[in-house]
Amino acid sequence: EVWRTAGVGGPPFADWMQVNTDGFGDKDNNTAIAMTVYDGNLYVGSGGDNIAMGCSVWKTAGVGGPPFTDWVQVIPPGFGDTNNRIVASMVVYNNLLYVGTYNEYSGTEIWKNLANTAMPWIPLLLLDD
Repeated sequence: EVWRTAGVGGPPFADWMQVNTDGFGDKDNNTAIAMTVYDGNLYVGSGGDNIAMGCSVWKTAGVGGPPFTDWVQVIPPGFGDTNNRIVASMVVYNNLLYVGTYNEYSGTEIWKNLANTAMPWIPLLLLDD
């Protein structure tokens, strides 16, 4: 779940509202530990130990709701590897979005977003165990 507040009535704040659907529609999508703002959108990395297709990166411009109605998955599941289970980190650097994944079988991967290109995501670093 992803929640927001405008800071009303607190602390503790009294205006917390969930802005996504539970698990982005998959109950096994139970981990969201990385978020950032990039190009005017909120990006959330998610995943879980039992998720069949691998981790996800979602974005929203905050339209509708809550919950927001414009959530879009912006990567192929698991970046094409079902063992990329969790998006463990996310950061914007030099106007590009970088995503780090947890993969207990082949090692951590760092991906870079190349906006407006034919290949929008490329592996930047693959670390073996």
